[in-house]
Amino acid sequence: MLVAEKANPPVAKLIDFGKYKYKLEKLNKSQKIKDHSNEIKEIQLRMKINDHDLKIKLEKTRQFLQKRYKVKITLKMMGREMQFMNLAFEKMQKILADMDNIGKIETHPKKEGNRISALIAPK
Repeated sequence: MLVAEKANPPVAKLIDFGKYKYKLEKLNKSQKIKDHSNEIKEIQLRMKINDHDLKIKLEKTRQFLQKRYKVKITLKMMGREMQFMNLAFEKMQKILADMDNIGKIETHPKKEGNRISALIAPK
């Protein structure tokens, strides 16, 4: 390992390579623990959700975004609700508009079977 590269002659230090790799591995592991950006939290909603319940879910979403988590919002539909896909997309757009001031949309709403999901990342 070079200590003083610009010296004449360059100064080097002999080190135990296994110990050096171990320290690097420990450093990388501690940095991963502090990093929340790769973790995804999920909020699941239904089409017939009450306004108060929706406000509570959105507040929880805001808390996750403030803690630097990504949040996946999933809107589940059952049975006859599947016929009103356009209403579900409108509801999802309304939810994303509410979250616009604190997060940015990473994945726009898309249909996955009987669900519509979108991913929001913190700003």
